[in-house]
This record gives sequence, structure tokens and C-alpha cells, in this order.
Amino acid sequence: MIKFVPYLLFLAIISGCYVLIPELQLSVVIDSEKIEKKTFSEHIGAIKIQLTDFHSSPELEISILGKTFASDPIATGPEAIWFLSTSDYRKLESHYFRDGELGLGVGFGKNTELLDVNNDGIFEIMPGGGGFQGVGLLDSKGNTLWTFQPYRSPHRMIFGDLNSDSIYEFYVADYDGIYQLDDKGKVIWKVNNQASDGPHVWALEIFIDRRNNKGYLVTLNDVFNFDGVFQIYDYQGRKIRRFPTPFPIMDFEIVEWNETVFILAGYLGNKAILMDLAGKIAHNFELENFPLGGYELQGIAVKFSPDEDEYLVLLAHSNQFPPFDSRTLLNIISPKGEIIYQEIVAETTAFTSLNVPDKNKEVLIMGGDSGNLFEYEMKTN
Repeated sequence: MIKFVPYLLFLAIISGCYVLIPELQLSVVIDSEKIEKKTFSEHIGAIKIQLTDFHSSPELEISILGKTFASDPIATGPEAIWFLSTSDYRKLESHYFRDGELGLGVGFGKNTELLDVNNDGIFEIMPGGGGFQGVGLLDSKGNTLWTFQPYRSPHRMIFGDLNSDSIYEFYVADYDGIYQLDDKGKVIWKVNNQASDGPHVWALEIFIDRRNNKGYLVTLNDVFNFDGVFQIYDYQGRKIRRFPTPFPIMDFEIVEWNETVFILAGYLGNKAILMDLAGKIAHNFELENFPLGGYELQGIAVKFSPDEDEYLVLLAHSNQFPPFDSRTLLNIISPKGEIIYQEIVAETTAFTSLNVPDKNKEVLIMGGDSGNLFEYEMKTN
């Protein structure tokens, strides 16, 4: 295992003073002889990667939402959706969107999702909020089917099927509470904030309790002081549990790793924390010399080896490197909780695990710079 953190020094002028500022370069920080990285595909500026079943091919496809490059010879607009084969990564289909053609007018973000609302085999596009992106539902051509706009722009929208009726419902985090919407965007219920829980709902996620196979909603309230609160709700909006955040949290994700559900969040600028559903810290990963920022943390479990439990893949994001280039730190963590591979890459929020049936294991698929996509595979016997 090799650990090396390369720097370049940039000269900045701050209040009349000259200051040398280090910049982390794109490089492997912790190397592992087990991990192989391969480059495939071109002209794809991936923002979100999913596994879906919208193409006519007999297998699932890799769906990629993102931005086009000038080098793409067939691009007809700046935004696109690509379908790739899971067996050989060839392009199966492309959908391009011209300027202003996408409803809600802001393009794709990391919270955008493809889904099939009416089970007709044709995808819809869900802008899930974040930044300047609104929330709502678009058809496959980018036309607006519905939008949801309470008093102020919502922080986030997600979809799920918590009552297992095969019909999606939508959940929205707003300044003054949470909403459940039906598949037409109509409000079914709203839970108002209580003063004791803080003024805003900033984030929400869904998890499945494997003990009863029921889905629940987790929300995060009031991120600006030490009194943040997690709250868990059922399908009908009944509060099941609440517990304080152990430290100030700006955002979080739900990660299921080796049959355990965790809350993933960043702490003190350079730590990745996994908590249980009572707020107790279970794992603490130091991200040395990598200040968190931007999109904070993302996580996914990957079955890299047929003979081992799942590995955990963490993406940490930072926009604190001059000359203002954002970076992502890829971390591959063993089933025992050891970081075995670490690489600084150009900023990306696009990744997924992909099953390799003939090898009885999974690989990691990730977006990258210059329109490339990458496959990370573990060497196994």
C-alpha cells in the first residue's frame, strides 16, 4: 500500500499579502494492487448514473444523465441522457436536449432521477432540487408534467413506495415541514415543523427496515447549530422516532452496508462518519488533507469479491482548491473498515455498482473528467 499526497503551490494575493496555497493534484493517494482501473466511453459528462430497464435490450442498462462535450459528433444540445449496455458498455441510445428544452429550466443535477411513474416502460425525469433546481416531474422529452412550489423553493424531493402498492409517491423537504405528494404532484399530507425541532427541514432520505421490510422517511432539521434533529416517519406521516445529531450536519445520505443501515455525514471538515439510526457513531474515517465542501459525501456498497462481504465506496467532495477547481476523493473501504484505495479525481457525483454475473461479483462505475467513464474492478482468484 502506497500513500502519497502531491501538491502544487499557487500564489494568491489576499489583503495585499502574497500567500502560497497548496492544491491537491489528480493522483492515487493510497494504492492497492487489487484494484484495476479501466477507462471506457467518451463524450459523456456524467452527473448521475443509474441502473434502469427502459431500453428494449434484454438486460438492464446503465443510464447516465449529464452534459455533452463539443467533441461529441452527434450532440444536438448541452444536456443528454445516454443508455449503455451493462455487458460491453456500448451506447444503446441517446437523448439530447437543446437549451431551454428541459422543464424547470436548470438542467440535470446530482438529485435528478429517472423513474417510471405509470409503469408504461417509458422514463420520466424527476428534478430533485438542490442549488437552483426546482422540483417536479418531466416526461421523456423534457416537457413539464407537474411542478411543486410551496411558499419558498423546496430544498429537496425524493420518491419511493413506502406502502408497497407499486405506485410511487414523492416526499418534499421544505422550510416549514415535509410533504407527501401523489404521482400527479397533489399534496396528500403535510407535517409542519415544531419549534423544538428547528426552523427548517434541510434534507430527507428513505431507508428500508430489513426486520419488517417496511420503508421509512428520515429528515434532518436545523443544521446551523448543535441542536440539529433527525426524525423518522412512516408512510402516513406519523413520527416514529427523533434523535439529536451528534454534531452539526449540513447534509446526509442513507447507506446500506453489509445488511446494516447507516447515516453517512461529514464532520469537522475532513471526517466521514457512519451513524446508526439512533445517532450513535459506528465508523469514523479520516480523510487526511482533503477539506470537505460542495456536495459533502456520497456512499454505496459494492460486492467487489465473491469471497468477501461488501466493500464501502465513499465519494468526498471539495471546492477549496485553487484555482477553484473542485476535486473528489474516491475511497474504497474494506469490510473490516480499512481504506485500501484512495484517489483524487476531477469532481464527479456519478457512480453506481454493477453486477458481473459470470464472475459472481460487482464492479464500480464512475464518471470522470473529459467525458470519460471509469470501471474499478478488484482482482480476484
